[in-house]
Amino acid sequence: MTNIAWSRRNALFGALVAAAPVVVITAGHVEHGLALLFGGLPAAIVGLLPTRRARRALVVIGILLGLSLMLGSFVAQWWWLAVPAMFVVAFGGASLAARRLLALNLCVPVVGIGLSFGASTIRSAPRSRF
Repeated sequence: MTNIAWSRRNALFGALVAAAPVVVITAGHVEHGLALLFGGLPAAIVGLLPTRRARRALVVIGILLGLSLMLGSFVAQWWWLAVPAMFVVAFGGASLAARRLLALNLCVPVVGIGLSFGASTIRSAPRSRF
């Protein structure tokens, strides 16, 4: 298998990308940590890019991923808003697919993932009396 190769540089980069989300998950905020992990996923997949312009594009992709997750999580609170929002996001993604496949291939599915988070990521959990 020549497609799998160990690289100390890439391993360190992956550890740095996952460091902050691991700390957040360890602190007990699993939903927020998972959202951070999803935001860092494009950077971990692509790796450290050589030019500054390419790295900026990767930051934009990560921001789009995080915003899509937040949008899905926000509209999941109300079913009457979630259904039209998913239609608008999917239609907009399909319209943009002629120019940018990123919207259809990345943002639309992540909004669907955000629907599974629901209100737990927006509102804080009630405190225990004990």
